[in-house]
Amino acid sequence: MEKSKEKKKIYKKWWFWVIIVSFLIAGNNYYRNTNGLNKIQNQEDTPVPIINQNTTTQAITKTGDPIAFITKTVNGAGDFEVSVWTLDGNPATVESTPPFEIIVNTTLGQVDNCFDAKSALFDIMRRLYTSSEIKDKIARVQFTAWGQLKASLGHADIGFDWNNSGPSNFWKTLLKYKPYEDQTSPMDQRTWGVQINKDCN
Repeated sequence: MEKSKEKKKIYKKWWFWVIIVSFLIAGNNYYRNTNGLNKIQNQEDTPVPIINQNTTTQAITKTGDPIAFITKTVNGAGDFEVSVWTLDGNPATVESTPPFEIIVNTTLGQVDNCFDAKSALFDIMRRLYTSSEIKDKIARVQFTAWGQLKASLGHADIGFDWNNSGPSNFWKTLLKYKPYEDQTSPMDQRTWGVQINKDCN
C-alpha cells in the first residue's frame, strides 16, 4: 500500500510540473504575440506618407524622368499599355526633349462596353492634362479602347473644364472636333474621335 501511495505522489508531481511548464510556455507565447501586436499597432499608428501626385512630381523632378512619371500617371487610371514618343517618331528617353506624343492602348477584356471605354478615355486625358509636372511636356495623347473607340487630344485643344465635365460629354466633344482619324494636322492639333463600335455615342 505504501508503494502505491508513493507512486501516486510521483504521478501527481509529474503532472504538476507538466502543467507548470505548459503555463510558462503559454505565457511566453502570449507575451511574444502581444508584444508583436503592440509593435504592429504602433506601426499602424505611425503616420505613413501618402503618395500623391505632388510628392510623386517632386520625386520625378529630382530624377528628371518624365517618361516614368507619364507611365505612372496613366497606370493610375488602369493597367494599360503606354508608350511615349518624340515628335520625330522615336521612343522617348530621359534625354529626349519634350513635347511628347503619348499613346495608350487597352488590351482585350480591359473594357467591357462603351461607357467603360469613355470613362477610361476621360480619366487618362484628365490625369495627364491636369498634371502641372507634365501637361506642358505633351504634344498629344492618343487612346484606343479595344473594340469600342479611338481618340486623340492635342495640347492646343485642352481647354476643357475637367471638373464639370464627364466621360460622355467629353467623348461627344471629341467627336465634334472630327469624327474621323486625322494624322495630317500638327501634332498638338490632332484632336478627334473614332467610333470603333458604331453604337458608342
